[in-house]
Formats: sequence, C-alpha cells, structure tokens
Amino acid sequence: MLIAERRSTTGADPLLSSKQRALPLTSPLPHEGKIMSFAYSSIRTREEAGVLFATLDAGPLNLIGVDLVRDLVSLVDALDTEPGGVRVVVIDSASTEFFSAHVDLAAIPQYTAEAAKAGGPGDASLGMFLYKLAQVPVITIAKVRGRARGGGNELALACDMIFAARESAVFGQFESGTGALPGAGGIQHLTRRLGRTRAIEAVTGAEDFDADLAERYGWINRALPDAELDGFVERLAKRIAGFPPAGVRAAKRAINDLALPEPANVRSDSAMFLGLVALPESRERLDYLTNRGLQTPGELERDLGKAVAEFPR
Repeated sequence: MLIAERRSTTGADPLLSSKQRALPLTSPLPHEGKIMSFAYSSIRTREEAGVLFATLDAGPLNLIGVDLVRDLVSLVDALDTEPGGVRVVVIDSASTEFFSAHVDLAAIPQYTAEAAKAGGPGDASLGMFLYKLAQVPVITIAKVRGRARGGGNELALACDMIFAARESAVFGQFESGTGALPGAGGIQHLTRRLGRTRAIEAVTGAEDFDADLAERYGWINRALPDAELDGFVERLAKRIAGFPPAGVRAAKRAINDLALPEPANVRSDSAMFLGLVALPESRERLDYLTNRGLQTPGELERDLGKAVAEFPR
C-alpha cells in the first residue's frame, strides 16, 4: 500500500462556486485508492473501508480554539485536495459530555488567524472556513454525544448530516444571551433547516435543544439511542463509501448548489459577530459568565443555555 503525505497548500479557491470547483464527473479523485496520512495533535483519526473517523480531542470541552482550528484546516485541506481513498468522514468527540462546547472566547483573533489559512486573509473567519468544510468532495457526518453549542454546533451544521445520541446530545446557539449572534454559519444553516420562525426561536431564545426536539425541528437528521448510534453511523458511512464516488460527489454538489448560502451572507454574519462580541454589554455578560465558570468543565458549561438568562439586572 502507498502512503502519501498531506500537502500544506490550501488547495482550491474557496470563493469559487461549487460548480466551478467540482472535479469532472468522469475523473477519479486525486490519489484515488491511496491511503493518506492524517496525523494531528487535537484530532484522533483512523481510516477503514473508505471512511475516515475523526475524533475531536482538544480537552474536556473541545473548545474551537487555535489548535483545533489549525488541525481542522489541515484536515479539510487534505480532503479538498488529496482525499486518497477517503469517501466519507465521521466527526465525533473523545468527550461524552461535549461534542464541542463553543469557540474559545479568549482566543478569537488567534483562531481566526488559523481559519484564514483555509481561504486567505480576505476570508479570515471561522464561518468561511466552515463554508469550505461544507463543500469538500466527500460526505461528512457529525456524530454527536454531549453538548454542541455555538461554534461547536456550527461545526456540526457544516457537515452533510448530523446524528445524535438521544440520551446526551444537546444543541444550542447561545450567542444572543451574550449580546452577539451566531457568526460561523448558524443563522444560515438553521434558517434553511428549521424555517424562519423556528430559527428565530432557536437563535434569539438561546436555549438548549435536546436531541429529540432537535430532530422534530429538523436541526439534525435523527436522534438515536446511544447504544445504537455508533453502529448506525458506521453502517451508513460504509454504505455510502462503497458506492461509485462520481455519483455521490455529483449529488452533494447539486444539493449544495440549492441549499448552501451565498458567501456574502456568511461573511456578513462573521463580521457582525466580531463587532457585537466587542461591545461593552457583551463583554460585561461574558465576563460575568467567565467568573461563574465559562470555558471550564462544570455546571455552568453543562447548563449554559439556562445560565445565559441569569444575568443580574
């Protein structure tokens, strides 16, 4: 078997439409059939039968910070330019309590600089990086146990499918409770998935949604008993990976052309988030939450959807 090293180039221009960026349907993927090397400090990987299992392992909360964004950028670059024999990627978490709590609110400029490496300084935002993730020429599945809030939820939403453990999964966009708004694709994806009125409820209410409610709203594909989640996702991933890749790529591209937002809308949300999170009222609320345990494992992070409404008036 051949082992190919990942290149550090950023690959195709993320500003091109998916139609412009698509590989010809009659050509194989670059390095098709080869086994690629996927080695990262904050993501554990294994490859089996055309499926890459990528487990987020960036501490107990899996905050989307510098290290995790750097590794995700490298992973997406490899999938976009040299996926080898990978046809499907399953993203899950090493923590059963947190898929990803949210972005690292103490390192916004730093992780933004890492995200910029995916598309250049003109698109220096987590939102535009996740937009690139949504367009990689493989199928991506988020397998969620525990909490996926804020940027962690937006990471899941950027995947093609989301399946969640009924007993533990929690989804939420808590930003409105701190005076901001979802800035990495949450508004765009949730409005398309939930519809206008439910998206307004989810975003402005800033409450947590358990897996069953998220499934009923269309936030996720399915809520499954925890004991069935791994087997279901692995069977589906390997089933898709066994199909001729040209048809799968064509289907994803066509659906993306209909369903993904325009890049300008993603950029606007990102800029709005950065502006709002710097306002005094937002900083005051974030400082209050930080003093109560924000960004550390504990009760506040477990019940963040409740905590954001407890600011003293």
